[in-house]
Amino acid sequence: MMPAIKNSDKKGSFLVPFVIFGAIITLLGLLMLISIKANSFEKTLGDRQLELFDIYQIGEKYLHFVDESVKISMRPALLKISKNGLKKNPDCLKDNSQKYTLWARQDMDSECKPVTKECYPIEDEEKNYFVDSFKPEYMQLLQEFNDKRSSLTDFPAKIPTGSINPKVESIGDKLELVGTATDPILLQGVIAKAPYNLVLRYKVKPSFRIGIDVNFIKDGAYMASKAPQLLMKGDAEIRTNLDNFNAENPALKWKLADYSTPSTSCPHIVGTCNYCDEYLFDFGFNMGCIKEHEGKWVETISYKDVYAAVSVANGKGFYVSDPPSSPPQLKSISYDFGLNWLEETGRRTDCVP
Repeated sequence: MMPAIKNSDKKGSFLVPFVIFGAIITLLGLLMLISIKANSFEKTLGDRQLELFDIYQIGEKYLHFVDESVKISMRPALLKISKNGLKKNPDCLKDNSQKYTLWARQDMDSECKPVTKECYPIEDEEKNYFVDSFKPEYMQLLQEFNDKRSSLTDFPAKIPTGSINPKVESIGDKLELVGTATDPILLQGVIAKAPYNLVLRYKVKPSFRIGIDVNFIKDGAYMASKAPQLLMKGDAEIRTNLDNFNAENPALKWKLADYSTPSTSCPHIVGTCNYCDEYLFDFGFNMGCIKEHEGKWVETISYKDVYAAVSVANGKGFYVSDPPSSPPQLKSISYDFGLNWLEETGRRTDCVP
């Protein structure tokens, strides 16, 4: 029994090296096949996918640039419309200093009766005003990119600038700026290897949908509901009302930025009268009128032209370069607007030629 076992061990000792040698030969063969395929003139499907993926990555870089440009351009637009009380000039009235946009103003009509003109924020107008303020900022960034694009190897094509029509959309309690582009950015790559050239084309539209950091529509509606409570009030009462507004809605901080009461007057004709320009005097005494003429009764109303300028901060701020060549500075958003009304202080009537 022992010799049989010894013979079996000898056969096994020859089998193991043979199996290892065969595995080495098979592995070498596979490596040679892979090398031949890699050096073949044919472009495999995987290679084409990689080329397309590279072009896709370039398209994603374009879209990232567009999104960041939108975010940067929205900031000065928000600062501008808030500074002008959410009203585009000359659509709204200005005070005498031309500093504040007036949401309400009283003027005298031809009969010296006060007439109130209102110019409170309106949603559609606010949205259009924001878009009008945003577009020049955004287009300037795109134009600067296109001008410098030739020196940027990752951006082979220009961004179309004439086909983007942004608009503001209300999504629940938030605002979004949506830009739908009709003209795409055309990207292409060429797989150049004999015996043919394969052209890959990829189109990407520079559209965007970006959330706006400040819901100026909501803020404008709230402020427009409160501002009439300040009309026809004195300095002290206005400040008390502003304190109440601040306590009611801590997200907005109201303050009285300016309060002035210049005096002025308004004359108007209220009827006819007779006046005398020649008198008879006897020994220094007025003996009566020699020559009488028909004149006009003119009533002159004196009043205070009250201006109350209000600034409402919402706690948001951005680093903005203004002008673009200057270093960025932190600027806070505050809605600045004014109210104006007339307070009568007296009146008199005179007969004049």
